[in-house]
Amino acid sequence: MKNEGKNNGMWKGNKVGYAALHKWIHRLLKKPKKCQCCKNKKEYLDAANISQKYKRNLSDWEWLCRSCHMKKDGRMEKFIINRIGKKSWNNGTGNKK
Repeated sequence: MKNEGKNNGMWKGNKVGYAALHKWIHRLLKKPKKCQCCKNKKEYLDAANISQKYKRNLSDWEWLCRSCHMKKDGRMEKFIINRIGKKSWNNGTGNKK
């Protein structure tokens, strides 16, 4: 335990990378059985950053199902717009207009 966190020579604090931060969150933030947004029981939950600033602060993270995660961070809207744009671009036929 004495070589963990700030006592570790590799500790980067808030300058940690994306993957390492998620690994840290998965290790320290208990995963619930239900999405913290829609309250539906899901097999898979994402560790979602609330502020989108990726701070090393456990209270700035929540466990969300993929749908709620995509809605909260704006990816669902972009996904829908891209899907509609593709259909109107090729009129659903695979051929350019």
